Order: sequence, then C-alpha cells, then structure tokens
Amino acid sequence: MLVKIVDQIICNQPSNENEMDRQFLLDLKTNPSLTKGVEIIYLYSLVDESINYPVMEGKILYIGEACREKSPTGERFQHIAHSSKKGNNYVSNYTLTQYFYKGSKIKLEIFKVPPGMDRKNYEKELLKEHLKRYGAKPIAQGATGENSTPKAVNQDREYDLKRFFLREEKDVYTG
Repeated sequence: MLVKIVDQIICNQPSNENEMDRQFLLDLKTNPSLTKGVEIIYLYSLVDESINYPVMEGKILYIGEACREKSPTGERFQHIAHSSKKGNNYVSNYTLTQYFYKGSKIKLEIFKVPPGMDRKNYEKELLKEHLKRYGAKPIAQGATGENSTPKAVNQDREYDLKRFFLREEKDVYTG
C-alpha cells in the first residue's frame, strides 16, 4: 500500500500557512522522507479549478514516479521553472510552470512505494486509469524535456506556425 509522505499546496503568492511557494519544491531535496533510493509516485493537481477533459472534468495535471540512487529522490522536484518565459532546465514542466505563474493553486502529493511494488508499472496503471476515466492523459504529461523548457517554447520559430492556430485567417493547407 502506498503511504502519503507529502501533501502540500504550492502557489506563486502564498496567502496562508497552508500554502508554500516554489522554494518548497526545491527544498524537498533535504526532506528526510525523500533520501537516496526512496521510490515514489507523485501527483500534481489543481486545487480551485478543474480541467475540461473529454469525458468529465478533472483536477490532475501530472502523474509521475521517481527514485534516485546517487542523490536524494527529493531533488526530482524542479518541475516549476524560475520564470514562465525563461529557463532552460530540462526537468521543469512547461504546463505546470504556466499554471503556477498564472496564479493557480497546485497540490503536490507524494506517496512512498512499498518494497516489492513496481513504481514504473504503477505509474503506467495510473495513467491508463486517468485516460479511461477522463478520456485523456493528464494535461501536463509530456511537457518536460529539451523542447518544453520556457526558453525553447518562447524562442523564435523557423516557420510561421500561427496559421495552424488561427484558422480563420486562411485555409491552413492551401495558404
């Protein structure tokens, strides 16, 4: 059985003692429950908003798993970049970062995986269940990596891609 070890609301401008800012995530590297070799499953969810998924509304933004053998597992939590427009950290998640800087309250839940349970398989099963229930993977899934950093997303493009997103301008395929 999974054991919850972190249950925290994170927001850009905390308004009470139950809310923390981005520094909380960075400080997880020193959390005694998230040392080297600790296997975890974690979820980021919206607190006061819902996401309009195809089947029904939901709150889960991201489902993940982690275990670090050479450094504390808590070092994994650099998902929110230091700015919504700048930053080149490949582990930051662009979608989580945008929700954070627009003022959304985000809940982080971290669960310790017991010995003998396959955390990667458990994550896959959670993702499949989310897909089944809501009709889509969590909205922030896949928004991490070198092509998803704030710097990469906000740089000038080789092609004029606006036409694909502003379809009323012209027919996309014929120009």
